[in-house]
Amino acid sequence: MFALMTKYPKADISELLAMTYGLDSIEAYVCCNDDELTELAFDNDWLPVFEDCPHDIIDYLDSEKVAAEINDNREGYMYNGYYVEPEGFIAPDICTELPEPVKGFFRLQLAADCDGRIDRDKAEWLILPCSKDELIEFEQRHGTAINRMICIKAESALPMISPHTVTQTDISELNKLAEKLSVLSKDEFIKLKAVMEMGEVSGIDRTMDVVSPPDEFDFDPNPMDESVFGKIFLYNTLPVGFDTEVFSTADLGEFGISILSAKGGMMTSYGVVSGQGQELYTSIYSDQSQTEDEEINEETEMILS
Repeated sequence: MFALMTKYPKADISELLAMTYGLDSIEAYVCCNDDELTELAFDNDWLPVFEDCPHDIIDYLDSEKVAAEINDNREGYMYNGYYVEPEGFIAPDICTELPEPVKGFFRLQLAADCDGRIDRDKAEWLILPCSKDELIEFEQRHGTAINRMICIKAESALPMISPHTVTQTDISELNKLAEKLSVLSKDEFIKLKAVMEMGEVSGIDRTMDVVSPPDEFDFDPNPMDESVFGKIFLYNTLPVGFDTEVFSTADLGEFGISILSAKGGMMTSYGVVSGQGQELYTSIYSDQSQTEDEEINEETEMILS
């Protein structure tokens, strides 16, 4: 699947789903390194130069050069202990239809209050944001004003605004927030969720303040953990020409945690985010905690020694 996604990077979700039904048409070879790739190429006559050559010649081949030749002549991918050539993929003759995703940031299941009795049978979901006309139509269908209806259930797309908070908030305020969210790009929305998970932003009012867009915080969705963040930090702050290979295989988790602590940041489930007013990949300035600065410098020296 990785090979297919690499070959067809612009495939939509329906195409990707169809691909999962045709994976048996592709052969995956166990292959972890250039030596094993060279042997695969020799055994399967992938390169014309190997024709009629005795098997013993493998011991005298430069596997790195052979692998480079294979990459130049064939369309394959080495991943997670396997070598795969996706050009053998046979697309399955199936049709996958996915439901249209619900667009909205808050969903409220509302029901009319009929003299103290909630009419649950006629409850309806209201998705925010919605236009003024849509709100009027909703009220007309239920014969009562929105602010007099009972919220039975609520759903929120933001991690720090709980369904309970949603049910306790005026719908017009929620709609204003949803309208602000709707103009954010996908990247900006993910960044906002990361900032909220860090705990710097919670509640409707604070979210309204930073939502468009949350420029007070620096964000990078790429690091998978603190160790990766630590390496990227060093790549960006060490002098030009420094041999970064010296720490390419090192575990820099503690170092990354120290950097984030000094910058008031955090690794979230969406990526790494800085503290308010900080930048992720700049040096630790002297106006920050001297103790933190000294600890980070000591860790850097230990990593590089």
